[in-house]
Amino acid sequence: MAEEKTASARSGTAGAQSGTAPSSGIASAPYTEQRIRDGWRLIQASATRRPPAVPAIGWISIAVALVLATVTTAVDASVSGVPVVAALGGALLQCGSIALAVVMPRLAIVAHTLGILVTALTASAATGAPWPLTVPGMISLSAFLLVLALREPWALPVTGFLAAFGAALFSVALRPTASPAWSIDIAVASQALVVMVLGIGIAQWRIVRGELRDAQAATEVEAGRVRWATERRRIAREMHDVVAHSMSIVHMQASSAVFRHPGLPLEVAQEFDGIAVRARTALTEMRQLLGVLRDEGEQLTAPQPTLADLDELVERSRAAGVKVTAQIALPDPLPDPAVQLAVYRAAQEGLSNAVRHAAGSNVRVILEEDRSPEGERRLLLEVIDDGTGARTADPSSRPGLGIAGMQERVGLVGGSVVTGPRGRGWAVVVQVPLTEESA
Repeated sequence: MAEEKTASARSGTAGAQSGTAPSSGIASAPYTEQRIRDGWRLIQASATRRPPAVPAIGWISIAVALVLATVTTAVDASVSGVPVVAALGGALLQCGSIALAVVMPRLAIVAHTLGILVTALTASAATGAPWPLTVPGMISLSAFLLVLALREPWALPVTGFLAAFGAALFSVALRPTASPAWSIDIAVASQALVVMVLGIGIAQWRIVRGELRDAQAATEVEAGRVRWATERRRIAREMHDVVAHSMSIVHMQASSAVFRHPGLPLEVAQEFDGIAVRARTALTEMRQLLGVLRDEGEQLTAPQPTLADLDELVERSRAAGVKVTAQIALPDPLPDPAVQLAVYRAAQEGLSNAVRHAAGSNVRVILEEDRSPEGERRLLLEVIDDGTGARTADPSSRPGLGIAGMQERVGLVGGSVVTGPRGRGWAVVVQVPLTEESA
């Protein structure tokens, strides 16, 4: 024995010197305590969360309470030997608490507990019937706990269960010789616990499902808001760059007019100087206004696409496996850069929709100058798929923002966008009015 103690002491000393075991215990203790605290906070939070309302539970509770009150009064008076007045009072308290639990759950717990005491303390000991809880009393208790579990945070049905069984045990303490089989009766009445746990489980499942649904809806709303803000920010950046370029040219031409045209009258030269100042001021104010829409630290270095880049867009789509047929006839003179950018983005979005919603279809891209019924020049863009591919859904029914962004972008330059089915496929038609001025 002495040798064993010596060996044990040596091993403990070695463990302390190595530091492995103690450090492991010290490291794991705070982590375990934190998990226990987190679990306790979760339990406390769930104990106060009320489940969603159950449809028509109020009317169902009233109907069940009326039926059970009638049956309980008759059975308690005839089988358990409860005086009629006490049987009626106990039945009203126990069964009425089922309906009362819908609107006043705490008062219902008190009423049900008093009902159990009234029945248990007035029942006859000579009948041999179940005691201290009668058979109708067990059914009423189960229905009462189920309503509480479905309507209220789980702390209330647990309180109701403990109060009911506390009343039953209190009755046994006051009348210890009333029934030798009281323990069996209470054990059988414990089936109410199973009903209560089932109700709590259903209520918690409904709470979690509702929270997941709300979280999913909030996520979709936030994602849509982010997509929309991103689209508007991109439009603002592109329009800013196009207008900034045009304003810069105006400023440059106005500033250099007196040098390019010597001998201009003083009034004309001053007018050009005023145009240059106003152009510079407008350019600065526009950059300050639209600059807030840009991402912090964002730098735009790539030139904005024009109608001349449509051929490259089509080639990139073909390289990605899209069967595209292009008929592109550039107008002469070319429209201003804002119009070119809007039409290019519309073609890009139309091709993207065709790939996403009609993969494998044959797509036609048509760009041409057209005349309106009033004889005005307009630029016409059509992106059409023939519907031979695997169509998933109409682009307009999808929760994206591509069509909305396309309509806003084209609307800024005075054009219109029409989308809809054409034959078996889908068509995007863009019309933008053209002026006689070149870009």
